[in-house]
Amino acid sequence: MPAMRARQLYVQLKSAGYDPEYLMLKERYVLTCEVSGLGLARKHSALKLLPTGIFSKFANRIEPAAFIFTQANSPQEFKVASKRHRVILDCIARKDLEFAAMQRADLHKIYVATEKVYMDHADVILYTSPKLWDHIKSNYDHDTAYNPFSFWPERRSKREKMTLAFGGVHSWIDYSESFYAIGEYFEANPDKRGFFFLGEVNGVTDRHAKGVSRLMGLPNVSVLNSLPFEQLVDVISRSHLFVGLSRLNEERSFATSVRTVHSISMGTPVFHNRGTGFDGVFPNFPGELGAPADLANLS
Repeated sequence: MPAMRARQLYVQLKSAGYDPEYLMLKERYVLTCEVSGLGLARKHSALKLLPTGIFSKFANRIEPAAFIFTQANSPQEFKVASKRHRVILDCIARKDLEFAAMQRADLHKIYVATEKVYMDHADVILYTSPKLWDHIKSNYDHDTAYNPFSFWPERRSKREKMTLAFGGVHSWIDYSESFYAIGEYFEANPDKRGFFFLGEVNGVTDRHAKGVSRLMGLPNVSVLNSLPFEQLVDVISRSHLFVGLSRLNEERSFATSVRTVHSISMGTPVFHNRGTGFDGVFPNFPGELGAPADLANLS
């Protein structure tokens, strides 16, 4: 998601007549784009990879500029940049709530401390939804700017057979009710096809195990792990619906998935949680808002 967001900001700045650099720390790129196989950042030809070890030299060598950091992942680099440049935090998600939902007190503590570094040094904070603004204003009293996600269409023809895409299993998200209902749908409709984004195998917790096992055994459901960007585009854009319903908790009320953002950008209707910071966005795009219980009426 941060790579997609950075690409959006680069395109916006370029379109406004600026001459931006689209940078990514090389170690972060390897972790999120090469190891995972997603290749989301790799799509853009302007992307430049910067080894973490030379960031200080880079920041001290160039003329004073503005650095936009998408997501609070690099506190040391943020502090270094703040000494000579304007620094902007682009806040796109509540990672603290994600770690709390995972019951990882250690990671939660580290992230809260990291976010404080950003809050203490940022000249401006960008935020993508009103709910994030509520969080920011309680911790930060400087300039803020609202800059929601924007989408770019990559339309492709739909498959002849009715096709649904869904999933993206993570340990902090409860899809158990959704997986049960989707399994019921595909068992009752063998002529329909499903693409199940399994994602992290270690995200398959006990609550997911039964539903995941059932879906993996259905002949009309294809199980997918991480995909290169072009294949991801092909699966989502040619599907008739993307289902992104999960049990709503505090973390999910601030968040959506990268597959949801891709679906919207490609014109694929989305069945998404109601009650999140995105409620004001979804009416502008095809799809429905609801809860996992509504999947009983999926047909």
